[in-house]
Amino acid sequence: MDRDGVGVFEVLVVAVAGVGLAVVGVVWAGAWLALAVSGSGRGLPLGAAAEAVGRLPGNVSTPALAWPEP
Repeated sequence: MDRDGVGVFEVLVVAVAGVGLAVVGVVWAGAWLALAVSGSGRGLPLGAAAEAVGRLPGNVSTPALAWPEP
């Protein structure tokens, strides 16, 4: 699948990176929405969402534990 100089490996790397970025974006947006609805005015760094993504599967019943301390 060598089209226009782009191989299979490059396509897979871009696809995996895109999916990872989309997952972090969805987690960040959900957390931002929860903060906005609760009336909290503090910001939410994207890095905190990236850190929480790895911990969310182990904290399904209490997702707040997946997030780092502010």
